[in-house]
Amino acid sequence: MNKSPYALKQSKTASFLLFVFFCACQSSPGPIVKDLGQELAPARSFKVGIGSADVTPDKHYPLAGFGGGQRRETFPILFGAGIIGRFSLEKRQEVTNGSDDKSHYLAGAKGSHDPLQARAFVILPDGQRPLVFCRLDLVIMNPALQDRVLEIVGDLRLSRDRLLLSATHTHSGVGAYHKDPFPRLIALDNYRPEIFEMLAQGCAKAIRRAFETAEPASLAVAKAKDLPVDQGGLSKNRRARALETVDKDDKDNEILALVAKRTQDSKSQQSGSLIGVLLNYAIHPTVLSMDNLHFSADVAGALEREVSKALPGSPPVLFFNGAEGDIGPNYEGLKQRGGLAACKGIGERCAKLVKDAIVNSEGHDQIQMATANATREFGSPFVYLTPGSRKSFYEGEKHPASWLTFPLTIPLNLPFWALGVFEVRTALTWNLRFGVKVRLDAYAPNTRFRMGVTRLKLGKDNLIFAQIPGEATHDLGLEIKALAKKHGAKTTFLLGLCNDAMSYIASEEKYYLGSYEAMATLFGPQTGPKVVETLDSCMDRVFSKE
Repeated sequence: MNKSPYALKQSKTASFLLFVFFCACQSSPGPIVKDLGQELAPARSFKVGIGSADVTPDKHYPLAGFGGGQRRETFPILFGAGIIGRFSLEKRQEVTNGSDDKSHYLAGAKGSHDPLQARAFVILPDGQRPLVFCRLDLVIMNPALQDRVLEIVGDLRLSRDRLLLSATHTHSGVGAYHKDPFPRLIALDNYRPEIFEMLAQGCAKAIRRAFETAEPASLAVAKAKDLPVDQGGLSKNRRARALETVDKDDKDNEILALVAKRTQDSKSQQSGSLIGVLLNYAIHPTVLSMDNLHFSADVAGALEREVSKALPGSPPVLFFNGAEGDIGPNYEGLKQRGGLAACKGIGERCAKLVKDAIVNSEGHDQIQMATANATREFGSPFVYLTPGSRKSFYEGEKHPASWLTFPLTIPLNLPFWALGVFEVRTALTWNLRFGVKVRLDAYAPNTRFRMGVTRLKLGKDNLIFAQIPGEATHDLGLEIKALAKKHGAKTTFLLGLCNDAMSYIASEEKYYLGSYEAMATLFGPQTGPKVVETLDSCMDRVFSKE
């Protein structure tokens, strides 16, 4: 029987609304938006300065990084899920605003093993804007910190593309410095404005001290190779145990250092002596486990201390983490697995590997610089769990035909709906893959992330500093280095957890392979490729005139 025109119209309208609803439920990444940048400037002489400031808070403020074990005190109602859970989460934040209690969900620190610091490495080219590398002993970065620091040091002619603010990723730093619900709930605890301001002021103080102490300098690159795991390497691939296809030596073995040396005699130091070292390597600072209840820079601080001790004059060393998403510390051959002694042991191993390369490096006293920043929208955040193939479930769940199996999951979803938890959904895909999907739009409202590339040219050698807004897996880091090499870079420094925080950034392969890094990549399997694409676009810009 033929349908009436009215029935056909209704059918088409219903189909259209179903299509719109389906599309609205999908992640909607946006194009690359070019931000600040500067073309390669003429070669200039320059100064380098190093500054630091203590940002260790009073005890009882929350320890950030680990969200379980002895670090976890409590959860909001329904773990913060659903209407009731989100209400509980926000009410607890309101209580925090007027409370003297310094920690809520996570354990407060009982003291500190070693100071938490903000440390700055500043390059001041003659007649040009300065370039600032600043690292903080934090587990993740907050982009609002970069904004606030720029406000405080506005008189120093700093621009956003010239301030590279990175977290060392210590899991024993302070929390309470991020307003978004997801980091507060998982690893940072409720926001405290005094902690945020202390961190921003600490960065500003370190930067000002670096400006004040800057002196004529040369810059050089020093390189060393990490050893295999069985021979006492610094790190290992932490997924080797759980995944048969992963080897513990699957990692980026390159240890890089940007070495600043004096070009003039000073009151206490001779020309050619070391001003400071920017050390770049990928490793998770999780040597101190979740039962540690004291503030500490963890292995990041130990690397700085031990390398500094090994060098003539004990110059300051600043550690910047790399693509450490799946890379953990290696304890093989150490007397103690974990703890401060293991931190020191890894630091000593690193010092032996890099000492000669740093001391013997030959620098350049003229520099050229170019920068390019970009932002990109990544769409709606989500996580999912499935007992089968992650790829099959992901592709099946996205397919429009999966709405045909939706009625079959209603009995499983009814308990969630009854509790007002609409962001959690069990799903049976059209290709009969089962899983649970959790949408995080209400918990991670920031879906637009900052990235950038800085190019330094020393003589004929091009250096790239790629700013990654989270924890990239090591294979993604190697891909970025390969791209930079194609553009003409001799050396690429990967600055992880830099200027922004988008959680983990797994490569597409690692995303489908599974593991913690995959599940904590919040924007789907194309997250890694989109980050690489954005950084590649920035590289195009800094090399555009050559």
